[in-house]
Amino acid sequence: MSDDILELKKIVNQRIATHESRLMTPLLDYLKSRKSEGVRILGIEEGDSSRRAPTISFVVDGKSSKQIAESLDAKDVLSITPHVDFRLVFDGECFMQTDFVKVL
Repeated sequence: MSDDILELKKIVNQRIATHESRLMTPLLDYLKSRKSEGVRILGIEEGDSSRRAPTISFVVDGKSSKQIAESLDAKDVLSITPHVDFRLVFDGECFMQTDFVKVL
């Protein structure tokens, strides 16, 4: 590829990352403000696109992912997907989370 195309791809990717960060930050801030209500974010709690993918997963104590998804969908708040299994292997250690909500 030419240098011009590579530079253009770099600019476009940076703009996309900046936009994703702007979208993630308010939602992450809201979820963090609800920690006392049993809300827990899975993964990095900051919207820095250099540190996290533009996907937010969270759990709420005492509620299934299906209950959360149905409640938010009914209010037209977000389009979210309930999940029932999550496995993360980090530095040789396996972490498991079941029944969580993922926002794309």
